[in-house]
Amino acid sequence: MIAIATNGPIYLYSHPTDMRKSFSGLAGIVRNELDKSPSDGSLFLFINRRQDKLKALYWDRDGMALWYKSLEQVTIAPPPSTISKSTASTCIRWVS
Repeated sequence: MIAIATNGPIYLYSHPTDMRKSFSGLAGIVRNELDKSPSDGSLFLFINRRQDKLKALYWDRDGMALWYKSLEQVTIAPPPSTISKSTASTCIRWVS
């Protein structure tokens, strides 16, 4: 298993992303639409329209790194825009 080391925040781009995009295309989305720097130590996640593919873009010590995951049966559920207090407490209990 390969671990992605990131000490910075994690950003999920909420719009469907063309998975043909590579380093330059995804870095352009980070700069132009998220108003962030792709080399600031953050992890940027992108999902496709069918929500069965995920790309992770981040700065690794000496350059950009890109990971690509294709799911066979499960889809990635986008995060809810609001979370109720009961849902939040359930998540906290699950994580701890």
